Amino acid sequence: MKIFCIGAAISIHNKRWAEWFSGRGHEVNFLSDTPGEIENVRLYMVNLRNKLLFMPNVLRIRKIARRIAPDVIVGHYVYGYGLFAALAGVHPLVVSAWGSDVLIRPKESLPKRIAVSYVLRKADLVHTVANHLARECIKLGADPENTITLPYTPNPEEFNLNIEPALKEKNTVISTRALEPTYDVETLIRAAPAVVEKIQDVKFIITGSGPQKDSLEKLAKSLHINNIKFVGGVKNMPGMLASADVYVSTSLSDGTSISLLEAMACGAFPVVTNIEANRPWIKNGESGFLVPIKNPEALAQKIVEALENEKLRKSAKSKNWEVIQKHPWQKNMEIFEEKMRELVEKRNLKQ
Repeated sequence: MKIFCIGAAISIHNKRWAEWFSGRGHEVNFLSDTPGEIENVRLYMVNLRNKLLFMPNVLRIRKIARRIAPDVIVGHYVYGYGLFAALAGVHPLVVSAWGSDVLIRPKESLPKRIAVSYVLRKADLVHTVANHLARECIKLGADPENTITLPYTPNPEEFNLNIEPALKEKNTVISTRALEPTYDVETLIRAAPAVVEKIQDVKFIITGSGPQKDSLEKLAKSLHINNIKFVGGVKNMPGMLASADVYVSTSLSDGTSISLLEAMACGAFPVVTNIEANRPWIKNGESGFLVPIKNPEALAQKIVEALENEKLRKSAKSKNWEVIQKHPWQKNMEIFEEKMRELVEKRNLKQ
């Protein structure tokens, strides 16, 4: 197949998706407003964030689409990228819902809700990464018969229990979420003093970047917590996760959190928010802890409990690895590929 994708090339998940299809022998063209390196994929850079350029960008994308003449177009993230894919004049149209694009954006304003509903109604196939996302997509207009749920899970060759730790320090807590409001890393920082009070040698590793990076660093400094390290982008994420005793996600909303699944695969004990996205993966008190959103006190208590209970962490490690193995990445991608191929063949029969 000749595939035309629109999404964020900087996303490791989009990169992985595109390289998988390219590795299967498909021609993959990727249009993005962020730079990225995707092997064996042709990258088109377009400034999609300037609202004044919306219509010129639509016309430009249509021109690129005519030149590529793809068999199928894919929008990764329904709001924004998915809208441009829907307006490109190409069918079959496939859109992937990730989380905030259908759980949050439609609630922010009527125009955003209209845009998301338009994309979902126009799509020939809607892919979601979690059942609660599928339900929301259908509420917003997606065809139930053309909506599939396939979670993106870690590649077991990259994320597993045999990974060599990048760090050799004990009592390590890691957060790998972007430094954006949706992921509420502020709550973790506010929980840190109470954890340090109980476990003085605890170390907090915060990876990634985002618009809140400076404000979060200032907050940590104002709380006089020297145990927190902001390390930015990490090349060896499996090694960092393998180094952690506890993985924390303070997210307010999610689809299926690939970051959580990566941590589970590498043996870090999850302490995550009690949101719908996390409940199918974590059995509270056994394979991890579920905590209320925006509650630093409860979060600190569970981090301390996890760090002090090595037996629980060890038991959860094997349970979480079993969960990851039940959702193989390769099989899900093959199903995705077959669904797209069916759409292309169906369109060709009509021509």
